Amino acid sequence: KKTFTQPLNEPEQPISAAPSAPAIQSAPPVAADPRELPPVRAEEPAPAPEFPRYVPSAQPSKRRTSLHDYLAGSSEETKKNTPSLEETASRFAPPPPQEEKPSRFAVPEPQEEKPSRFTVPEAKEEKPSRFAASETPRFERGGLRRTEEEHGEEAEGSLSSGESVFDARPAARRSVAEMFDDDEIDEGEPTDNAERFRPALSGGSRISSRIPEEAPPARAEEPAPAPAPAPRKKERYQAPAFDNLLVYDETITVTDEEVERNVEIIQETLRGFNVEATFLGAKRGPAVTQYNIDIPRNVSVSTVLRRDAEIAMRLHAQDGVNIYSNPLAEAISIEVPNKNRSPVSMRTVMQAEEYKNAKPNSLMFTMGMSIEGKPVCGDIVSMKHILMAGATGSGKSVMMNSMLVSLLYKYSPEDLRLILIDPKKIEFGIYEGIPHLMIREVITEEKKVVAALAWAVNEMERRYGLFEKKVRQGINVREIAEYNEHLEEGEEKLPKIVIVIDELADLMATVAKDIEVYIQRIAQKARAAGMHLVLATQRPSADIITGIIKANLPTRIAFHVAQEINSRIVLDETGADKLLGLGDMLYKTEKMSACERLQGVLIKSKEVEAVIKDIKANNHSYYDQSVDEYINKTRSSSVGGEADDKEVDEKYIYALRVAVDLGQASISLIQRKCSVGYNHAGKMIEWMEKKKYITPFDGQAKARKVLLSKEEFKKLYGGDDD
Repeated sequence: KKTFTQPLNEPEQPISAAPSAPAIQSAPPVAADPRELPPVRAEEPAPAPEFPRYVPSAQPSKRRTSLHDYLAGSSEETKKNTPSLEETASRFAPPPPQEEKPSRFAVPEPQEEKPSRFTVPEAKEEKPSRFAASETPRFERGGLRRTEEEHGEEAEGSLSSGESVFDARPAARRSVAEMFDDDEIDEGEPTDNAERFRPALSGGSRISSRIPEEAPPARAEEPAPAPAPAPRKKERYQAPAFDNLLVYDETITVTDEEVERNVEIIQETLRGFNVEATFLGAKRGPAVTQYNIDIPRNVSVSTVLRRDAEIAMRLHAQDGVNIYSNPLAEAISIEVPNKNRSPVSMRTVMQAEEYKNAKPNSLMFTMGMSIEGKPVCGDIVSMKHILMAGATGSGKSVMMNSMLVSLLYKYSPEDLRLILIDPKKIEFGIYEGIPHLMIREVITEEKKVVAALAWAVNEMERRYGLFEKKVRQGINVREIAEYNEHLEEGEEKLPKIVIVIDELADLMATVAKDIEVYIQRIAQKARAAGMHLVLATQRPSADIITGIIKANLPTRIAFHVAQEINSRIVLDETGADKLLGLGDMLYKTEKMSACERLQGVLIKSKEVEAVIKDIKANNHSYYDQSVDEYINKTRSSSVGGEADDKEVDEKYIYALRVAVDLGQASISLIQRKCSVGYNHAGKMIEWMEKKKYITPFDGQAKARKVLLSKEEFKKLYGGDDD
């Protein structure tokens, strides 16, 4: 029999045992060990150990080969006299806590690492545990097999060596209840009860049926972080050589004698209208010469402004003269075209201090030469968004090429990315494949244009999200330059993006609704995110350059236009209709009170070709594959008859089927049958009329006749016979 005793420092508890289990007797006292035994009560005659030890019975027992057989019993007598594991554990199990569902063998947590009730003195140094690392445990069918010496010592009742059948772990011996307690698991122990016994148990033991065979709970391993995007291989950008650009003869041929003669003609012409003009000075430019005059105070400025035709006739100015009030010079300026115009080479403007010493966060490009003969450069960052307009042959395409080439000379692909949109398919084809492009190709299809602008809107929102994260971290970031200054490890520098659209009129004729919406969103918010728009058109009419587009494009560049109304649409003032063409331009920013006249730089096709070849030969190109996939796979939403027949919305086809079945079509009929609104139904009727499926509107409020038969409808769109 195995007997147990109640600890001295705990109150006695009633034992609920099965009827067949015999009464448990207390074990005889064992000599106190001052190293492990707690203090003895004062009323006790002799100190008793707090934790009883196992004392084998006097009768020789059948040799047990494992801990399983010992607990379960390997004979009928042992089964009869030994309480079951559940009974022993239930005796010492405390009431279950209210908050958590306890284990069925749970015991109270030990206080201040109190030793277990069944703990025996540790093994002596000369007799190491059978689970020591230097020995190899021997396995048998019932579990670990002990040696003859160990069993003999156990039979004699000598426990001085520290050996015990409960010695399942070499470091700290635990009680049966503690071994099944899930709440008292030291660091490094198995997380499951069955897993704790598994090193000392075999699958064929009897106690294995009492322990639930549950798989040990897997530790919640932290998911592997998503792989960071592969960093782009940063290579030093090698700008093209200046030798690729030509140098032209920029000598101004206007002589002093010609200036004096023109001044006399102007004064004599105004004197004929009772205006005594005083000559103040002249400025010679590459295309025009500016003459500044002063008039008496009693003469209105409009009197002189109305005499442009007379002055042009007397000066033999075939292209006319431009007269305007110049408040900065406190004079009236008269611009007279030169007989021999001087070209402005791009190489000359790029050597200017304004271009060479540009700010790090700017996007500087060459524009041309002013009337005073000074090089003029523009900054896209300060200009925000640019609108160009000019008739055919006015120099608009040359200006766009000079802008792109000067940007390629100045900035690397890490600082600048381009999205080129060319509906005419001939202007930007030479730039395809350069490393500065966001995608490899130049966009020419209308559907891809809409997809590219949609991607730009999404990229703008993504960048603002990155700025918001920096602000939440305590870093004040309001624009792309501040974000790039506070980059952390693993964050990639955001390049500026310039979207150049040539021939906006062609896009407005096909996908006007989508284009206008995206242009409005980008122009309103994208500047701080480092994204800029450059729009160009040769037909500056009100239906192309709408009020929404004009309101969000503060910088205007106007070349020669045909009519005065076109100049007002672009610049909100006259003057562009009197330009000379061939690069003669007027430009105005939101910070300028008046337009400034420039002669644009001249760059020929062979120069552009040489520059692009140099860039491709000395630099590697890499593109964002996700952007390419987005632009090429995204399809623009078709609206009514603007799409092809294969891309018509199913509602339009269903409405046409209803009209064909009924033989008539009207807006109210489509509203009732298709459950759509008035505007949607009206678009469906317009689409049917455009396709000539119904009769046109004849001015009477009656239904239209359907011209499409059922057989023709089935051939075009298919359908069931019913």
